Amino acid sequence: MNTTNFSTTILFSHDKPVIANRQFDKFETLLFLPPNQDRIAEGGLRKKGNFKHSYKYIVNNDCLSASCNSSFEASEGKNKSTAGVLYSSVTATAYDNTDYAESKKNKIDSDCKTVTGKWYICDTDGNPVKPAPVEIQEKIEGYVQSLQDNINCDVENTDKNEDALQRPITFLPLITVITVVFNGVKTLEETIKSVINQTYLNVEYIIIDGGSTDGTLDIIKKYEDVIDYWVSEPDKGIYDAWNKAINVFMGSYAAFLGSGDVYSYEAISLYVDYIFIYGDVDYISSKIELYDKKKLQPIRIIGSKWEWNKFRRFMNVAHVGSLHYRKLFLNSGLFNIEYNIAGDYEFLMRSADKLRTGFVNKVTVKMDINGISHNSYKVFFETARLKDRFASRNKLAIYFEMIIAILKTFLRKILWY
Repeated sequence: MNTTNFSTTILFSHDKPVIANRQFDKFETLLFLPPNQDRIAEGGLRKKGNFKHSYKYIVNNDCLSASCNSSFEASEGKNKSTAGVLYSSVTATAYDNTDYAESKKNKIDSDCKTVTGKWYICDTDGNPVKPAPVEIQEKIEGYVQSLQDNINCDVENTDKNEDALQRPITFLPLITVITVVFNGVKTLEETIKSVINQTYLNVEYIIIDGGSTDGTLDIIKKYEDVIDYWVSEPDKGIYDAWNKAINVFMGSYAAFLGSGDVYSYEAISLYVDYIFIYGDVDYISSKIELYDKKKLQPIRIIGSKWEWNKFRRFMNVAHVGSLHYRKLFLNSGLFNIEYNIAGDYEFLMRSADKLRTGFVNKVTVKMDINGISHNSYKVFFETARLKDRFASRNKLAIYFEMIIAILKTFLRKILWY
């Protein structure tokens, strides 16, 4: 397999990521999962010394800390109290005064905006650390120019800023896509192909397998030269597997794509266009096409512009493929494995009152209706429990809505599916 033209291999380098773990993060980011006596296998680009990064355009070396390169070298192999230090004056005070640290970082970034410069490898917080290799510089320059000329503006936001479309692109975020699978030999390969063929060139792909016995591992190994990191070992369910991936993802954003679900080839580009235009938000969703792979037929399109009151009441967000900001996990923690199906809903509800959200008004994912969330009525009981916990609504009304939702789903399956 020629791996040079896939979105998951174009921008890898031998530079190890600088992991910016901080004192108050809800978990520690790791390069690899800890050893596990039940592990079946592990592999991918990382195990071969190839790594991914976000990149930032910097024009004036004086705007960086004098300890830029030395801090990068010193940070490798260090514990989480020192890893990822770039702006020494910023990170030293970050534990005590986050606002001051952020203002210092913004001042440095603003001072760096001139006409010419270089693309820098960033740590996991998005801080520039060291210049990217020459070959990476050239690839990014050509790609960013094409983005600047053809950036997709078909996104919805009431605060849309037309001036943003004229700003030069100075940040190329690494987007991590996570797939968890168990005995998915019939569905996984199509999912993998849809990820590695994305039009956006800075994609990291992580696969967590629950110890499959049906040939799924053979599919993963077939594509391991375009998968950044994969592991096969028993887990405690979907959200336990997702948590494993969250512990090792290096991207600025993470998305979850189930085995059997398929991205449109421009899906990640659409999300990144949104980020270019509107800046960082905590969560970006889109429209999703429900599809019955057994009958080979589309069902319907779901997803609508974000409205939190409706989300709390109906759980109307199509979670699959959505982007989650790294800091959302660092601040809110991991998924609650007590839930079997609605753990993603519970995770979002923790931050619902202060969540900054966005919406891409296009279909980005074809979602197989034969997955667990569409074939277990347990999801209705879990979401009712969560609404009772978070929504401060009448309990009788919540469970009445649950019964109506179950009946509607039952009828829909009879009439449509």
